[in-house]
Amino acid sequence: MARPVSIESAEASAASERLALTLPGGAFATGNVGAAILLTADADVPLNASGEALATLYRAGRVPQLAKLVERVVARGQAVREQIVANNGEREQALDCAALPLAGDQGVLVMGHDVSLHRNLHRALLDSRQRYKDLVECSTDFAWETDAEGRFVFVTPRGTHGYQATDLVSRLATDFELDPPGEDPPFLPPVPVEDRLLRFRTSSGEAAWLHVCSVPLYDDDGRLTGARGVCRDVTAEREREEALDAARERGRLLAEIVSALQGEFDADHILSRALAAAAALGAASGAILRVYAEGPTGLGAVWPKDSVVPQVDALNAIAANAGEGMVVGDEGRWIHAPTRYREGVNGLLILARPAQALAFSAEEQALVGQVADHLGIALEQVARQEALERLSRTDGLTGLLNRRAFTEEAGRRRHLARRNARPAALMFLDRNNFKHVNDVYGHQAGDSALVRVADLLRAEGRRSDLVARLGGDEFALWLDETDAAGATTKAEQILAAAVPLTSLSGSAEKPFGLSIGIALCDPAYDETLDEMIVRADHAMYQVKRRRRPGSAIADREKPHQEGNPL
Repeated sequence: MARPVSIESAEASAASERLALTLPGGAFATGNVGAAILLTADADVPLNASGEALATLYRAGRVPQLAKLVERVVARGQAVREQIVANNGEREQALDCAALPLAGDQGVLVMGHDVSLHRNLHRALLDSRQRYKDLVECSTDFAWETDAEGRFVFVTPRGTHGYQATDLVSRLATDFELDPPGEDPPFLPPVPVEDRLLRFRTSSGEAAWLHVCSVPLYDDDGRLTGARGVCRDVTAEREREEALDAARERGRLLAEIVSALQGEFDADHILSRALAAAAALGAASGAILRVYAEGPTGLGAVWPKDSVVPQVDALNAIAANAGEGMVVGDEGRWIHAPTRYREGVNGLLILARPAQALAFSAEEQALVGQVADHLGIALEQVARQEALERLSRTDGLTGLLNRRAFTEEAGRRRHLARRNARPAALMFLDRNNFKHVNDVYGHQAGDSALVRVADLLRAEGRRSDLVARLGGDEFALWLDETDAAGATTKAEQILAAAVPLTSLSGSAEKPFGLSIGIALCDPAYDETLDEMIVRADHAMYQVKRRRRPGSAIADREKPHQEGNPL
């Protein structure tokens, strides 16, 4: 193989038969057989165009592996197949070569297919697989593959969440899910899943939050054969989000309670709104008890409105221990949290969950305590508002309803009596010779006499009766479910109880006593409360003209307003 020869040389003519392979139309002339070259001891003959290119590189010494290949074939006397590399100066070309020795020591036939693309693709695949392997092994994400039954067949080599890979392989993925899989189970989905959030049971039994991305695997017949995916641990992010949500919820609840304090003027609405806000902590029911320093416990509000609340004795027993601080019972499903104002307990917040519900967490208990602190302010505000309301509706001297409060409530009751066709009566009372008492004994004695009358009317009236001082020495009573006979009997009882008041008289000639006028509320008789008062006042003045205590029932006709007799 020292030198190339042409086909016209003497040596070549001796081998014309075997070199006929190079003629046009010969076996190696087609381009689908790859490069073909005949190598003899003193010639290298290309058998096709691709072989010419190979021969050129061979002569230039750019295919060193080819010479070694031929030497092995000659030495062994048998065919050898091997992949060699040819370098044309610009790029490397990979050839899959088959070298066959010819009989009679006529040389070696070499055929080489260009497998550069295949080799490059193979290398790229190997690189890709190694890259994937490296990324999977160093990633903190959890990569996996499942079979058609949803069992893990591959798991990240390092394992996950306390499990070794061998702990998970062959196990159903659903064994580790803490939430129902739903219509599209993330570990065996019929369609790709992107960023599904689920809770995963760790080896210690705790819950870890995972974001799952997965794709289904199908065979050629369209059958689901499994899935591949990656899970990212977002437990820390989830816990931070939950902490932020809890902080926002605390802020919202407290803001709601503060809003109830600032935006409401009705005591019942204040407590109801504040309790509803507190119940948003996940309670199924709740109540606010009011603790009074001077008396028993009272119920401030209930949520929902139809909730069953303890009896008064039970409320008092609960409130008696309110000063000891928060109490959590029934395995954490109810809480009693005292409400305070200026170090004093003024109420109790009660929240409860159903028996099957989760217990109040430590953070929720802390939040209940904060809510109770704000409710203490709310209860104090309610108490002060009620005190102001009492002052605005009561007579400062006697403690009875004043004129405004009496006309409002009596007007409401008159409307109900007419609507329900029930009898009622209005009494108008005036003290006889009251001016003479003031003239003889002074205004302090007159005030004392007014208080005595107020006490008498309060004692003689029923719990449902309205008793008021309208001003000066004028008093009024509203009696529900009272007809003419009942009103007359009540007037006689009051007059009899007032007999001892004659001791307050300024003189024997002008005895102290009461005159009572009565106006009956007839559902069939259309008149306003003011018109009833005018009729009762007219009847009362008719009694005063007699100059002695007594009572009279007003006529149905609306009288003209008369002057006040002496």
